Amino acid sequence: MKRIFLNAICALLLCCSPALAEQVQSTNEPAKTVDELVKAFSSAEYFWQQGDVARELVALGDAKIVPRIEKHLDTQDRRRRCNAALVLAGLGDKRGLAIIIAELEDKKPRPTDRIGSDGRPYPEGQIRSDRYYAALLLGQLGKKEAVPVLIKATKDKTINYQAAISLGKIGEKSAIPALRKMAKDFPDERLWAGYGLAALGEPEGFDMLTEVIISDSRWTERRHAVRALGDIGHPKALPTVVKALKDKHVNVRVSAARALGAIGDSAALPALIEALNDTEVTKVNAPTTVEKEVRKAIEAIKANRK
Repeated sequence: MKRIFLNAICALLLCCSPALAEQVQSTNEPAKTVDELVKAFSSAEYFWQQGDVARELVALGDAKIVPRIEKHLDTQDRRRRCNAALVLAGLGDKRGLAIIIAELEDKKPRPTDRIGSDGRPYPEGQIRSDRYYAALLLGQLGKKEAVPVLIKATKDKTINYQAAISLGKIGEKSAIPALRKMAKDFPDERLWAGYGLAALGEPEGFDMLTEVIISDSRWTERRHAVRALGDIGHPKALPTVVKALKDKHVNVRVSAARALGAIGDSAALPALIEALNDTEVTKVNAPTTVEKEVRKAIEAIKANRK
C-alpha cells in the first residue's frame, strides 16, 4: 500500500526545492491578490490544493497575513494544520516550524475516515499519511532546525523514505551518517537513502541510484531513480540518465528525457537527438511520447546555453 501511495505523489516529492518562496512557478494567469489567496486557502476542497495556495502566500512574503491564517491551526485535519503552519514558518513565525516538527513526531491515534483494504477503519494509514506530509513540508521549508527530527525519522520504516528526501533537500551534511545507515538497515528504501546522499554530493548516493536504474526489475523503481537524478540536477548523473533513454519501459524513457532537460547539459544532445525516433506512448499516467518529451528537453538545454 505504501508503494501505491508513493507512486501517486512521487512527482510532487521531487519537484520541491528547499527555498520555499521559489517553488511557485510562473504562469500566464494574472497574479492573485492577498485577499484572493487567503480566501482560496480557507475554501480549498483538498489539503493538497490548500498546500499549493500556502506556497503562493509564502512567496508573497507578507507577514501581515499571519493573523488571518493562524486560525487554521485549530483544525482537526492534521495536514491542513500543517499547511497553515507552513505559511507561518515561511513568513518567519517560529510557531509554524514547531507545529510541523511536532506533527512528524506524533504517533498517537486520531480520528480517521480512511478505510483499509479489508473495509475497516485504517488509523495507522492516517497516522502515516499525516507524518509523511509533515516530513515533506519540512523538506520544502529547508530549515536546518528540522534536521535532527528528520534524522530520527530515517529509522522509522513507515516514513523514512520521505525523511531521506527532505534531508537531501535541506542540504545539511550532518545527515550523511544517518542516510548511510538507512541504506544498510532498510534495503527496500535504499533508493531514497541514495537520493538523500546524492543530493548532499556523496558519490555513493549516485552509485545507489545508478544501481537501481541499471539493475532493478521494477520499472517504477527505475523511474523513481531517474527522476531523482533529474531533480538533483548534477552533471555527474548524465551518463546514467542517458542510458535510461534506452530503458525497455516507455515511462522510464520519458522520465529520462525530462531529467536530461532538467540537468541542462548540452552533452546530452546527441543522445536526445537519436531518441527523436522514439514515438511510443506512455502506458500509465497522462499520455505523452518519448519524442515529445525529448523535444522539450532539447529546447530546455538550448535555452540554458543562451
